[in-house]
Amino acid sequence: LVSMTRFFWVRSSSTLNHYNTTSTVEITVEENGFEGEPPLQKRILEKIKDDWKWSMYESHEMISAFLCPLNVLEMPIEDRVQCWAIRKNPIYWGSVYATAWCVITGKWLHALFGQDGPVRPDESHVEHEARVIFIYSTDGPIAVSALFTACWILILRFHGNLGDNAMTAA
Repeated sequence: LVSMTRFFWVRSSSTLNHYNTTSTVEITVEENGFEGEPPLQKRILEKIKDDWKWSMYESHEMISAFLCPLNVLEMPIEDRVQCWAIRKNPIYWGSVYATAWCVITGKWLHALFGQDGPVRPDESHVEHEARVIFIYSTDGPIAVSALFTACWILILRFHGNLGDNAMTAA
């Protein structure tokens, strides 16, 4: 059995013990924090990959819903992507990648506040579409833009150029 006490793993053959008890225990420091789990970097990369796959799927759904005729929308997403008009269309793929970026940044923004999942367990298809299409895909780019603007203002402020431009100079 394993117990974690002050970043140390404490092993005992019979019961869980703390490192300050009188029984003999072996104390080892695990590199990744949890025995049997992958390192933090690998878990983060796996999460990013999973989120990217999800956002690409949602982007395909979103773009094809706006661009494709109804008979194409009735096909599964895997068959839609194999259609020659979609598979070899650079405008379609450019829109899908741009939309995926918007959706994933929106999902990550909402993840900061614990709002990156369904609104409730029985979320309907329309609620899901509203959350992904109208909320995630707009909030992410707006937050990234606000972050860039704040960084630009800080850079200008610390260089003493805030407010200095040809339009305001008299």
